[in-house]
Amino acid sequence: VPFENSLQAEHRQAREQLEAKVRDMALMQPLQQSLFAIDSEAEVLQAVRESARILFGFGRLAFLLAREDGSVLTGGSVGGQSPLLQRLEIALKAESSLAATAALGEEPRSTFDPDRSAGASLLDVQIARALGSEGVLYVPMRSRNRLIGLMAYGLGEAQYVRGQKRLAWMASFAHLAAVSIETRREAAQRAQKLEAELTSRFAQQARRVAHEAGYPLAIITNYLKIV
Repeated sequence: VPFENSLQAEHRQAREQLEAKVRDMALMQPLQQSLFAIDSEAEVLQAVRESARILFGFGRLAFLLAREDGSVLTGGSVGGQSPLLQRLEIALKAESSLAATAALGEEPRSTFDPDRSAGASLLDVQIARALGSEGVLYVPMRSRNRLIGLMAYGLGEAQYVRGQKRLAWMASFAHLAAVSIETRREAAQRAQKLEAELTSRFAQQARRVAHEAGYPLAIITNYLKIV
C-alpha cells in the first residue's frame, strides 16, 4: 500500500506538471505573438511589465539590462524607473550581490531564500527599498544562452511564499521576454546594416555618375581652352 500511494503521488505530480506546461504554452503563445508585433524595445518592456502585473499579481517590477559586453547590469536605459535604479550599475561578479548571482545563473533567486544571508548584499537591500518592498525576487532573462538582463520583482515574504509555485512559470515568462527583446535588437541591427549597405551603394553610384559626367565635361573644357 505505501508503494501504491507513492506511485499515485508520483503520477499526480507528473500530471500536475504536464497540466502546468500545457497552461503555460497556451498563455505564452499569444503573448509571444503580441510582443513580436511591438515596434520598439521600450514598448516591449512596458508590455512585459503590465503582463507580469496581470499574470503574477506583483505590481513592482524593475528591469536591469546587461550591457553588450555582458559585464554590467544597468537600469539607466529603462524608462519609468526610480532615479536610484536608473543610476544603478551592477558588476557581474559571482557572489558580489544576489542580483549578480541570479544574473550569472539560470534560476530565480530571492532575498527570502533560506540561504539569502550568503548572497544578499547592501545593494540588494537598496534595490528592494527603491521598489518600496520588503524584499526582491530576481528572475534572469536569458535567450539562446545569452543574458539579456534581470527582472527584479519587489514583494513581501507572504507574497513570495504564495508565488513559489509559479517560479517556473515566471522563468518561462522571463525567457519569452528575453527572446522578444533579442529578436527586436537583431531586427534593428539588420535594418541598420541594410541602410548602411544601401547608403554605400548610392554613394558609389553617385561617384560613378559624377565621374562619367565629368569626363565629357573635361573634354569640352579643353576644347574651349584651345578655342
